[in-house]
Amino acid sequence: MLLVILIGVTSHAYAQKKRKAKLNENAWFIGAKGGANVFFGDIKYFDYVPNFKYNELTYGFGFNLGKQFSPKLSLKLDINLSNLSGTKKSDALLRTFDAKTQAASLNLQINLFELFNNRARLNKFSIWGELGVGGMRWQSILYNTNSLDTLNNINWGTKKYESSLMVPVGLYMRYYLNKNFSIDAHSSLSIASSDLVDAKVGGIEFDYYWYTGIGINYHFMVQSAIRNVPLVNRKKSNELELLDYMNLDPFQDPEVERITKKEIFQKEAEESEKMVMSANPYHVEFWVPSQANNKKLQVLVSIKKRGITGNGYFRMSLPSGFYPNAPQIKEVTYTRIGYNYDFDFYLPMNKDTLNIPIEINISEREDGTYPFFIEGEVMNQEGRMFAIKNAQYVQISSHTNYNELPIDEKPVEIRAQKADPNYIAPINVTDILEESNGDKTYRIQILACRKPSNRVNEFLKKHKIERKVYTYESGGWWRYSIYNISSIREAEKALLVVRNKHLIREAFIVEFENGERFVPKKQPSRSITTYEDEAGETMYTKLAPYKKKSIRPLNTNKKNTTKKDNKEPERPSFEVISNNDNISVYRIEIAVSPGYPIPLRQLQNWVAKEKITEWTYRDDYRYTIGRFENEQVARAFLKYVRMQFALPDAHLVETKSGSWLKVVR
Repeated sequence: MLLVILIGVTSHAYAQKKRKAKLNENAWFIGAKGGANVFFGDIKYFDYVPNFKYNELTYGFGFNLGKQFSPKLSLKLDINLSNLSGTKKSDALLRTFDAKTQAASLNLQINLFELFNNRARLNKFSIWGELGVGGMRWQSILYNTNSLDTLNNINWGTKKYESSLMVPVGLYMRYYLNKNFSIDAHSSLSIASSDLVDAKVGGIEFDYYWYTGIGINYHFMVQSAIRNVPLVNRKKSNELELLDYMNLDPFQDPEVERITKKEIFQKEAEESEKMVMSANPYHVEFWVPSQANNKKLQVLVSIKKRGITGNGYFRMSLPSGFYPNAPQIKEVTYTRIGYNYDFDFYLPMNKDTLNIPIEINISEREDGTYPFFIEGEVMNQEGRMFAIKNAQYVQISSHTNYNELPIDEKPVEIRAQKADPNYIAPINVTDILEESNGDKTYRIQILACRKPSNRVNEFLKKHKIERKVYTYESGGWWRYSIYNISSIREAEKALLVVRNKHLIREAFIVEFENGERFVPKKQPSRSITTYEDEAGETMYTKLAPYKKKSIRPLNTNKKNTTKKDNKEPERPSFEVISNNDNISVYRIEIAVSPGYPIPLRQLQNWVAKEKITEWTYRDDYRYTIGRFENEQVARAFLKYVRMQFALPDAHLVETKSGSWLKVVR
């Protein structure tokens, strides 16, 4: 038993990831088993080993039915039929008992290999601990071994049974032959809450027996009921059916080419899975210098994500004499076991690229070319796994200087879109992010767009802004701000000037610290219509009160009464939602913007001709497409949006009566 456990642990540590069959982690299973029993009680010849002379090693068989809930947990119903026997020798009497037992129990099984594994999965070989509760019934006969005289009142063939509570505790070792069949070796201790199993009262309070055997199991999935829909239209009794004889093979049975509905659904599921697996949302680059010094070098692992966070690991395989150092990055954990170098990482939401520079020391290696290899996987939020595998070569030489990671070779964060060729940069806009003398810097953001627009100068001229404008690019957005203040109080005064004097009502305060941008939660109310001029006098402006609606349809049926000189270019319109619709509907949310709206022209380019709805909820602007009363139909459309429009972050939301309710996971 110890040898089998050691072999299993070694297999789990080094070879669990090499699986040939994809196992069903939520399958049902049914099986049969058989084995040997050893009884422990008052009638027992030896304390721990069976006496083969008096047939104390007996046999039994059983059946089991269970459900696999996860790679860590399963539930099993056991039914066992066993014969028990024992012999007791004293100075005056030699007694033997025989018993026929029937036992049923409900057992909880825990995978000991995957108990403390956060990314658990079902492997071909595993060890399970088992604990259950059930009932046991039996008929026993106690007799004189020499004379065969019966010593108790229980006889064979009667309807009288003894019964008691039973608690089984055991250990299972399971090996999958394929995804449908597995074999197991098991050993369990069954404790009965009675002293009458051997028909003898006294001595040991609870009788028990040890059962050891082998079994075979069949694993299967229970399919949900499918509505019986005919594949072709049924012919009515009074209709004629015309056959296309040009496409019929006279020597082939036409029924041969027909496939069942189950085969159609399986084929569609396989094609869908292949399509999803081919769209890998993670891109891993492994950079190794072509030439390096024979004492030390530096490599880089760069992991890019397309809007989806995740976590994973990779193992680095190096030639002997190459030893990596732990990278000083909070998102990466480094573990070394022998000659295995494992790196666990997670991808934060606010980063599109995670760069992991790794310094490698070299000990007593001759000049030459050596291979580097990484292998691992990334798991997204839905639990789907994506493989990591890359190999590179490096030529080391004592004549080469220490080769640090070149700046131009570092993968950088995905940048915002570049400007058009005819883009005209604002005269007073700087591309250099300047920091104040203090620890924190406050600025007033006045504009944000997906790419540098050639209308920025027009925007500044329209609002009479002559201050220096700062740019900040991150996450695919270009943000423009003015002022550079070290006090939050002064920043609030400057914000009122921008809103009420320069008439940029959507402006807000942003905070910079150590090159990172933050938006303070507390902002002055937009209902304030006063500001202080340069002389410190309070100025008033005639502005309509600022109101934020729960839903903002941008198109109206009213005629435009503004002057032709001030008429804005015609813009696409949002979908108007009826507030009388008092039912819950499902929509596909494609974008969220905190604090300011997104230009509709840009969103419309993402979703072709789909109607867009804009919502405001808790100071966030949310944009959705589609309207469905059936959740399953909405989920099908969500899958289409993610694949067809390349929007992997799109998700399902629920709305009701013009109000934004919640995200549907």
